[in-house]
Amino acid sequence: MGLLEGVFVVAVHLVVLLSALVGGWQLVMLGIAYRQVHGARLALDDFMRPVPGDSPPPDARTYLGATHEAFATLGWHFEGFFQKVPPGEVPQADFSLWLSPDGTTLGAVVATRAAKDPVERTVLVSLDASGKVVTTNDLPGTGDQFGGASSMATLLHAAPAELQAFHQQRFQAEALSPLSTWQPGQVLEALRELSERSVARWVRSGDARWKPESPGEYGYTPKGAWRYARQAVRSVHDVGATQRERLKLPRLGSPGASETRSGPPPRLLPKSSRARGIFNATALGVCLWFVVRYWCEPPPKPPRAGPTMPSPAGPAPSEGSR
Repeated sequence: MGLLEGVFVVAVHLVVLLSALVGGWQLVMLGIAYRQVHGARLALDDFMRPVPGDSPPPDARTYLGATHEAFATLGWHFEGFFQKVPPGEVPQADFSLWLSPDGTTLGAVVATRAAKDPVERTVLVSLDASGKVVTTNDLPGTGDQFGGASSMATLLHAAPAELQAFHQQRFQAEALSPLSTWQPGQVLEALRELSERSVARWVRSGDARWKPESPGEYGYTPKGAWRYARQAVRSVHDVGATQRERLKLPRLGSPGASETRSGPPPRLLPKSSRARGIFNATALGVCLWFVVRYWCEPPPKPPRAGPTMPSPAGPAPSEGSR
């Protein structure tokens, strides 16, 4: 029991330590990284299979249909519906792909089929003359999908019209002219090429590896999974610090949502507090002190034997007294 008790005490100390360092974010990162290494299946085309027709699948989330109508109203070119279907598994997500009227922006809408943890996200992608990829989405929580030469930003719960305006502001300020352009029918292949370029960069840096047994599939190394998790958690943290008011905006497909509505712009990211840094350092010191104190404490001494007490009945009678 002593060993089990020691393991439990150290585990509790480590949990307290990780939670105190960054408010529990480290534990979230560990969970994301573990899932990326064990269980997540990744492919260049994201296992996307075309779905016939110009309407969302009947069992797709309402977000997919609402964004479909919104992009069509903006004059974007529809590139088709797709489903993510890994070999031997059931469909995991529904996609729709789009191309902006000027051909400079790729659009991808995804709505997962998970009932407990649904993800509904729209991503806009542009490529400048230097090869820099500018991506804008309406929901945080992903790592860098296009390698180091990219710039990501989130406008939380934005409708397509608002997201498009925000994306245009970003590439006008960050991108080098001219922007790359695509023609209708090239969106899926363009996204695949950008994904392949990104994975190749991750492989060269030791953050990912190709799976020779499954052409087109890849996986993160432990270092790459940790890097991806840090970026995903950081995106959530930054949005939470600058766009809390936008959480009140309903997502498209929800009651009260509007295709043309807009919300408050993001605020500047606040600087890290010195007081928080002092608190984290103090918490780290306290946790380490408890761990060291526990392991350095000498084992308890066994109780010393007391003097032998005479029997209250007295000595046993001898043979002669009987």
